[in-house]
Amino acid sequence: MKNTFRSIRVKLQAIVVFATVAALLCATLGNIVGNVVSYHYRHVSDVSTTAELLGRMTAPALQFDDQRLASDNLALLAARPNVRSAAIYTDDNKLFATYAAKGQQGTFPAKAERDRTRIAGTTLVVTRQIVKDGTTLGTVYLRVGYNLVGIIAGAIGVAVLVGLFATGIALILIRRMEKLVTAPIAAVASIAREVVEQQDYSRRVAKTTDDEVGELVDSFNDMLAEVERRAEALQASYRDVRREAEERQLAQQEVMRLNSSLEHRVHERTSDLQRANRELTAAKAAADQANGAKSSFLATMSHEIRTPMNGVIGMIDVLQQTNLKGHQVEMLDLIRESAFSLLTVIEDILDFSKIESGRLELEQSPFSLREMTENACGMLANVALKKAVYLTVFVDPAIPATVIGDALRLRQVLVNLVSNAIKFSSGRERPGRVAVRVRLAGHSTDTHVAVDLDVIDNGIGIDESTRARLFTAFSQADTSTTRRFGGTGLGLAISRRLVDLMDGTLELQSEPGHGSTFSVHLALQRAQREAIARPAPELAGLRCMVVGGADALAADLVAYLADEGAQTHQATDVAQACSLMGALPPGQWIGVIDTTDPATDDESLRTFRQRAPEYGLRIVAIGRGSRPKNPTRNTDIVFVDGNVLTRRRLCRAINLAAGRAPVPAPAPAGRRPGELDVPSREDARLAGRLILVAEDDGTNQKVILRQLALLGFAADVASDGRQALELWRSGDYGLVLTDLHMPSMDGYELTAAIRAQEQGRQHVPIAALTATALKGESERCRAAGMDKYLTKPLQLADLRTALDELFLPLPRPLEPPHGTAFEESTTVAVDVGVLEDLVGNDPAVIFDLLQGFQDNAGRTADLLKAACSAGDMATTIEQAHRLKSSARTVGALVLGALCEEIETAGKAGASDTLAQLLPVFERESDAVNAFLVAFRQSSLHEAARS
Repeated sequence: MKNTFRSIRVKLQAIVVFATVAALLCATLGNIVGNVVSYHYRHVSDVSTTAELLGRMTAPALQFDDQRLASDNLALLAARPNVRSAAIYTDDNKLFATYAAKGQQGTFPAKAERDRTRIAGTTLVVTRQIVKDGTTLGTVYLRVGYNLVGIIAGAIGVAVLVGLFATGIALILIRRMEKLVTAPIAAVASIAREVVEQQDYSRRVAKTTDDEVGELVDSFNDMLAEVERRAEALQASYRDVRREAEERQLAQQEVMRLNSSLEHRVHERTSDLQRANRELTAAKAAADQANGAKSSFLATMSHEIRTPMNGVIGMIDVLQQTNLKGHQVEMLDLIRESAFSLLTVIEDILDFSKIESGRLELEQSPFSLREMTENACGMLANVALKKAVYLTVFVDPAIPATVIGDALRLRQVLVNLVSNAIKFSSGRERPGRVAVRVRLAGHSTDTHVAVDLDVIDNGIGIDESTRARLFTAFSQADTSTTRRFGGTGLGLAISRRLVDLMDGTLELQSEPGHGSTFSVHLALQRAQREAIARPAPELAGLRCMVVGGADALAADLVAYLADEGAQTHQATDVAQACSLMGALPPGQWIGVIDTTDPATDDESLRTFRQRAPEYGLRIVAIGRGSRPKNPTRNTDIVFVDGNVLTRRRLCRAINLAAGRAPVPAPAPAGRRPGELDVPSREDARLAGRLILVAEDDGTNQKVILRQLALLGFAADVASDGRQALELWRSGDYGLVLTDLHMPSMDGYELTAAIRAQEQGRQHVPIAALTATALKGESERCRAAGMDKYLTKPLQLADLRTALDELFLPLPRPLEPPHGTAFEESTTVAVDVGVLEDLVGNDPAVIFDLLQGFQDNAGRTADLLKAACSAGDMATTIEQAHRLKSSARTVGALVLGALCEEIETAGKAGASDTLAQLLPVFERESDAVNAFLVAFRQSSLHEAARS
């Protein structure tokens, strides 16, 4: 190509030829495109028109399902040779009629596309919908020939012929113009080659014409002069550029050095930042761990403080049963209130620490929301009465009898809110009023019941700034609040956390001087429906007239009475009540009058009482504080206290007034404090109340027998599970109390054997009695078939509660005599008070138990030390567990803790730990023995003096 176009003459020829050919190609291409487009649109328009016309003709056939008419219409396409095939589809894409030209295959698609035109090879496919009166009836399918290639081939052939003719004419014209144009240009080209070959820029071209070619010669000569000048300047510039390049190379080397230094500094800074981040992360982890340790320590310490507080309160209860003088009773009440206040503070701290450390878990078990609410308010009734606060409670009868949730924690929230309401409503000019209302909310479902627990008071109220921080831990309204009312500021914070854990909300509405309303909104799971039908209404067939204003108890009383089946009416005063009763059919009426309502004072009660004979009226008067809690009858009026008036007490009062319930007889006189009345073994056996105790430790045997005697029970003792099983087979026992860890057969094996052998016999309750209070132990006991789980040291109240559950209700426990012959407050080896809490403070009993412990503990300690020295882990564990239980029972708490550590180390096989614990155990064992010796000598000395 390069050699072919070397001459300008040839180039000019080529330019003219190429230009001519290009022009012809453009014209030809435009002609072809125009013909193709015209042919396509004309052909498509023609086929589309044919399809639409065919659709209109075929519409009646589709309407009347006439396939023959449709086929005849398609047959008319035979007059158009380019139509290869056609078809009619119904609206649901079913093939209705077809047509295929002669020599064409009758192949049709299974589904016709709607209103589409497409090219398929050498054919054009057109589909059009058949629409009549706005209704789509079907689709027309046409397949026609599409000869686009022939149209293009014809146009190209004409273009080739015209191009050849035009090229020939152009070549003839070029031949005649070569001498006028190309000769001067050839001279310029020759000089240019010489200049390039010889590098002689002083050469010039001779000018022969004054036309454009002459101007080209002048320009070429000027260019040579300029090139000559610039060549000289370029040489000078080259020298300058070379010098600058050397300088830039030096600068680049300096930049690289600086970059390397900068990278090193960035690496150092990055390392410092990473190290700082690691230190910050470690500090944060340490802070989190310290916070968790703080909360855990707080929970543990609160629990440890709470344990002796329970002992203090228990002994106060025991002391209250003794003969005390008036001022002694007042002092004891003050001690009791102070102890309960301290216990409340400790329990608040314990609960708060559990929540903070994430150790608080909610239970999900069935409970009665009504009973929980009434019991919680009943517990605070005396507090409200002492503070001159009127406390009322109402539980919506529409609430299901049983729901599922954590009754204990919900009761804690309610008690806290009600206690606060009582506290902040008392001590004012107007009487304090607190209302507890549990209502059914409107967004309950089939699986959950929505309830609102409202605590409403008329107390001091809370301003807006205080409300914003009221639920913050350790926060109260102001510093004077703590001085005036007491408290830690934890109660509301704990309540808010507990409600949050229950997926509920705790809200507050309050204005200063207008009281407060705390509302708990919860969605509690419905319990499974019980098969036992609801008991018959207690008040069915009675007519009750409730007298009281809308703001008093009247509306609540009406709801209770109506739910219990009574025909109930309400009046705001006595006059309206008499008018209503006079307008209704005659018969017996039960008039319930709320004397706490300002509209129904004592005068109203007298008027009501005077007119009672006219209407066959019997009156139930609801007072406040001055009447007994249980209904009492005074001539023709039944009085009942409205303070925490429960539904059950209201029904009892109504039945008493209606003559359906007998007048309660006065309570029999109780036994004297300290009186002991233990039935004989035979009487207990015949009554089915003989108890079998399975306990391997001698001291624990004496303690439990003493406790059972104080509660009025006879019992037999077995030293291991196998002996207990033999005794049980006699059928004499109504209850089994068993230790879990015993030789020969432990408590689990004993329970399994009894449950396996009592098939077909009466079920005997079994209660676990153990010093092992590990998490999950209670569940394991119940899974093994036991009915109760008790931990040592066992308090009398806990034992009585357990026996109340396992037996029929028991007589009140007999209290031990007060006073001991020996008290030791300085030693820590043995805390005799622990044993006194368990069995009472009879000096003879205490002396006997401690003497038995000393005898057994010495032998057990010798066996334990020998087993540790010999590496006998099984014996070590057995003896440590036995001594742990008896030591804690008699108050040797440090020795019991050491035995627990030895037992744990033995189970882990940690011989090194046992070697470290053994000397400490020996010193503590000697200290306990020395204490017992001193105790025995002191007791004997006191006995000799007396």
